[in-house]
Amino acid sequence: MNIKTTCRAAALLIATAIATPAFAGDTQVSGKIYFDYSSASKTVGNVKTTNIGGNLTRTYLQVKHKLDDTWTATFKVDSAYEVNNKKKTGVYVKTAQLSGSFMPELNVKFGVIGTPWIGHQEHLEGHRYITKTFVDTQGLDSSADAGIGIYGKVADGLFNYTITEVNGKGYGDIKRGGSQDLNARIGFAPVEGLTIDFGFRDGYMGAKTTTQTPTTGLTKYTLTQAMVTYGMGHDFRVGADYIVDNAKTNGASTKLKGLSVFGWANLTDQFGAFVKYETAKLSGAAGTLKKMTGRATEKTTVVSLDYKASKKVLLSLAYTDIKDLHGVSGDKERIAGVYSQFKF
Repeated sequence: MNIKTTCRAAALLIATAIATPAFAGDTQVSGKIYFDYSSASKTVGNVKTTNIGGNLTRTYLQVKHKLDDTWTATFKVDSAYEVNNKKKTGVYVKTAQLSGSFMPELNVKFGVIGTPWIGHQEHLEGHRYITKTFVDTQGLDSSADAGIGIYGKVADGLFNYTITEVNGKGYGDIKRGGSQDLNARIGFAPVEGLTIDFGFRDGYMGAKTTTQTPTTGLTKYTLTQAMVTYGMGHDFRVGADYIVDNAKTNGASTKLKGLSVFGWANLTDQFGAFVKYETAKLSGAAGTLKKMTGRATEKTTVVSLDYKASKKVLLSLAYTDIKDLHGVSGDKERIAGVYSQFKF
C-alpha cells in the first residue's frame, strides 16, 4: 500500500469515527509520536561522523472499532525515517487485524497482527521511545507481521500465551512465501509482580519460496528467549532477558547469544530513571547474523532521567553508549539528547 492510499484509508476511518454518533462508543482513535533532539557520534574503522538535530523515529495512528461483542477490527499506520527511502520517510500498515474474543482462555487474530514478544517486552520496559528490545535492534524479529494467531489467559492469569504463524519478513514486507514461521510466547505470573516468559521463533524469515526445494543456500533461524521480570505497579520493574539465535545454512551454524538487563523506577510522581545493559556475541561458523558482523562482544548501555510532564507526555534526558558496534572491535557509537513520547 502506497503512502497516498494509506493516508486516504486512515482519513476515511477517522472521519467515519467522528461523523457517525452511533459508533462513538465503539470506536477509538489514538496516536503516538517518538521524537528526540540528539547528537550521535559514530566511529567505523578510522572514520568518525557526528550528526546533531531533530529525529522523528516513529509516528503511530490507530483506529480500533468494536464490531460486536466478539469481533474487533484494528487499523494502525506506522511511519519512520528510512535511510534507503528516496523521500526518507516510509509509511506502513503496521496493523490490519481482526480479533475474535470467545473466552479468556481462547481468542483469535488474523491479518497484519502483532507478534508475541516485542510488544510484550516493550510494555514491561516502558521506554520504547528511547530504545528498542534486543531482538528488534538486532533484526531477529519484527513487532508485527501478516499471519494468524491464538492467544489467551488460563487459571485467572497464572498462565498466558500467544502462538502465531506469520509470513516471516515483518510488516514492512508482508508478501507470501514458500513457508510460514512459527512465532510464540508462553508466560507465567506465579506471584504478584513476577513475570516469567519463554519465546520461540522458527523459520526462514520470508526467504523461502516454492521454487527453492531443497533449501540449499537458504538460512533457517531458530530463536529462543527466556525473560524474568519483577515489579510493583507503576513504582519500579527490573528484568533480564537471555537470547539465543541460531542461523543454519547448508549445515553450518552461526549463533548469536545475547543478554539484556533493564530496570526503571519512578522516584516521585513526576521523576523517574531507567537503565539497560545489553551484550551480543557471535560464535560458530564464519559469517554474519543479521546486524552482527564481527566476533567481538557488542556492549550497549542506556541510561535516562525521565520527567512525566503530563499524563500524555514523557520527556527524558538519555545517553546511549555502544562499544564494538555490530561486533567489530573498535567501532562505537554514542548518542545523547532529549527524548519524548507524546500521545492522544
